[in-house]
Amino acid sequence: MAAAWGIGGRRAAIIATVTVLVAVSGLSLFSSTPVRGAVFTLYGSVAGWGFAPGSINSPGPTLLVTQGEMVHIDLYSADGRGHTWCIDYNRNNACELGENQSAQFASMTVALPHVFFVTGAPGTYHYVCGIHGGTTMWGVFQINPAPPPVIPVVGISAPTGGARWTGGTPHNIVWTMTDPDDPVTALRSWVNYSMGGPSAPIAGPIPGSTNPHSVTWTLPVVNTTSVSVNVTVADPAGNHGWAETPFFTIDSAAPFVASRTPANGSSGISTTTNVIVTFNESMNRSATATPATAALQDLSNLAWIPVTYGWSNVDAVLTMNPVPTLSPTTMYRASINASAKDASDPGNALSAPSVWSFTTAAAADLTKPQISNVVRTPAIAEYPTPVGVTATITDNVQVALAYVNLSRPDLSSLNFSMSIVSGSTWGRTQVYETAPPDYLKMIGSYTFRVEAVDASGNWNRSSPQSFTVRDTTPPAIANLAASPSPAEVYEAVNVTVAVSDPFLMTPSVVVNGTNASMNPGATPGTWYHRFVPMGVQTYAFVVWANDRRGNVNASSGSVSARDTKAPPMPTGLTATVVGGAVQLSWNPVSAFDLDGYRLNRSTSSSGPFTQVGSALVAGTAFTDRGVDPGVRYYYEVTAVDVRGHASMASGPVSVVVPPAAVDLTPILAGVAIGIVVAVLAVALLLRRRRAQPPKT
Repeated sequence: MAAAWGIGGRRAAIIATVTVLVAVSGLSLFSSTPVRGAVFTLYGSVAGWGFAPGSINSPGPTLLVTQGEMVHIDLYSADGRGHTWCIDYNRNNACELGENQSAQFASMTVALPHVFFVTGAPGTYHYVCGIHGGTTMWGVFQINPAPPPVIPVVGISAPTGGARWTGGTPHNIVWTMTDPDDPVTALRSWVNYSMGGPSAPIAGPIPGSTNPHSVTWTLPVVNTTSVSVNVTVADPAGNHGWAETPFFTIDSAAPFVASRTPANGSSGISTTTNVIVTFNESMNRSATATPATAALQDLSNLAWIPVTYGWSNVDAVLTMNPVPTLSPTTMYRASINASAKDASDPGNALSAPSVWSFTTAAAADLTKPQISNVVRTPAIAEYPTPVGVTATITDNVQVALAYVNLSRPDLSSLNFSMSIVSGSTWGRTQVYETAPPDYLKMIGSYTFRVEAVDASGNWNRSSPQSFTVRDTTPPAIANLAASPSPAEVYEAVNVTVAVSDPFLMTPSVVVNGTNASMNPGATPGTWYHRFVPMGVQTYAFVVWANDRRGNVNASSGSVSARDTKAPPMPTGLTATVVGGAVQLSWNPVSAFDLDGYRLNRSTSSSGPFTQVGSALVAGTAFTDRGVDPGVRYYYEVTAVDVRGHASMASGPVSVVVPPAAVDLTPILAGVAIGIVVAVLAVALLLRRRRAQPPKT
């Protein structure tokens, strides 16, 4: 029989284990939070619980879990008796529906696996035996709050901030997405764009495949510098992460020629002149600065004049420098064809070709402007301090224009016109910044030259010089506060701060030794972090702010957490007379620091009420045996936390203990016995009389 049981028992155990694993794997697909695991081995006996058969105690060991966690308990019987295990949520020392009760286990050597998900609210509960109750077979089951969800991480590689795309053309949005808890193939993404107002969809949902991901977007035909793309990614649990690009430009307008030098129809132009074309916007160098697009022709013999090309003013000014010296008293024609394109990608074509002519002078002015005394002040500027450039510029006739031509730290070019400061001194003072601030473009070494042109078109430039724009200023931290202050234990506290720096990275906060990133507030430049104090103490916090340069600033504060609030008032108090005693029960109260319940009794509805018993009641049921028959009792119950705060008393309920009934059974039995004895005595007397001889 034992052998048969062993085979059958093992088969049943295997089937049960497989069934549990299948059920768990199915549940994990629909769990709203990532599945974690808590594993325990527990022995039960009528004397209590323990992690080993030789360590049985009452109460048993404390089991700590997290809300939403998968719990696996291997259950053994330490005394060979049948037991079950459950979480006694309502503290009535019994197992009921919805309390994660296990199947019955009785083996001292073969474990019963019990697997379930913790769905109860955070708090302290008891685990008990469903067969022998929780008087001795109990222990503490602590459910801690679930940690914040882990969200997907998204990175967008195209478009980048500062991109300039041509309206009406297709472009690829490119991004990567990862999630610590899920494979990429389990993620879904949505791509949207905004032009400073409500978002509009581009594509989605897009199933995850292999990074990087991309989708083709045909741009709207608009002109805006404030368009951004947002990629939002969701994991199977519904957690969302997203990334948004900095503003970039959609350019749907055709460029045009704003001005030309020499002017159309002009004469007496120097034979060393340059031909200068100013466009209304930055142009595509390779499409515009080519002989097929920008050219100069000698109209006396229709020969094309070879030129070199130069750009300035952020590629909005094209200079054609004739290689040979032009012939005197000769008409030349300059042209810009419609094949010229602006600097958007792939580019808008020139709105209309531009053609003009000029005639050179008989005696050419071949003298270039002279540039000297080039000074930059300061040589090292702390952002956003402006940098001034001055130079002495002279010419034998007249200086027409002067420029500061710069190369930024990322090697992109800038061109700023100079103006006369006094006499022959020209100058330009400028803060070198971008909108939004771009660290790579703004911080570092700038190389510049001063360029000048006279009325005859003779150009000259200074030798290169440089200055540095640096950032050694740490972020500014202000208005650090915690609200509410003082705080209430178990209730959220909001730490807020204002942090300003053009190159700010996400601030972080350390609360009571735990580091966390802060979230952007509703007002630009503000940040917040919420935490829940779990004890009565002072919580120190430090906000750390870093910028792209590695400058660091910190500000500290503290908030005291106190416990001034009593638990909620118990409800549902009922009283029932059973066998001369009063059985009372009530609904459980949810409170992190609940210590128990105080049951009070009076013989008057208006009191005074006195406590029943000397200790708090751990569960939500109590039997009052110290009552007298025929008396009406009034009961009320309050909830008490670990610091002695008592809730409002529940509305009193009353019950009458019936008077004790008189038991007539002994009396009637005595009377009956007396009657029987009397009858027997009479019968015996009559019999004796019959037995006596008659008297003579």
